[in-house]
Amino acid sequence: MNYLIVLFVLLIPVASSAQGSALDAETNYPQRVRAGTLLSNCASGALTAEDRERRRYCAAFISGIEEGVRLVEQARGIKPTVCPSAWIASPNLVDAYMNYAAEHRDQMHQPAASLVIAALREAYPCSLTP
Repeated sequence: MNYLIVLFVLLIPVASSAQGSALDAETNYPQRVRAGTLLSNCASGALTAEDRERRRYCAAFISGIEEGVRLVEQARGIKPTVCPSAWIASPNLVDAYMNYAAEHRDQMHQPAASLVIAALREAYPCSLTP
């Protein structure tokens, strides 16, 4: 039993250094990203692991903005301004952003969150009836 404890204590530094090097190798994405940078991530291919990671970042960023807008509006008692179906998938949200960005190339220097909100409001407007 003491042998197992000693072995465990000796292996902790090995495991933590392996975990640290894996974390160091991860790509860090900024939280304040420009619309053009987000568009580049969204348009990444699927051939390399890095490209697939960029696409996942794009989908997560856009999904997070959609959910954040919905929750803030709900918490403040504001009428919803973005109304996608409850069953919408993140690729649909990404497509809405990419289509909007293609039509608004002159705004790629703006914060990505602003353009995502505008894209989602245009693609998924709420009905005018209460």
